Amino acid sequence: MSKKNIIVLGIHDGHDAGAALVKNDQVVAAVHEERLNNIKGFQGPPEKANSKVFEISQIDPSDLNLIALASYHPPGGENLGALSTKI
Repeated sequence: MSKKNIIVLGIHDGHDAGAALVKNDQVVAAVHEERLNNIKGFQGPPEKANSKVFEISQIDPSDLNLIALASYHPPGGENLGALSTKI
């Protein structure tokens, strides 16, 4: 019996924002947004980094099991610090 792949997208939108993809406990891609937009210490949604980690890893976004968001600005304005959302 084959084991199901667990794929997690990690997103940080604070200082030095970035994204990472983890597959079965192994980091397969990670990128800081500032490397793609040339804005040192970028804060905000890492849109380019999100796209780049999928490109690097050759994983389709529809294969994600979980998105983990470490945010200073979570949806709804709650001051949560970190948020995980099952998709």
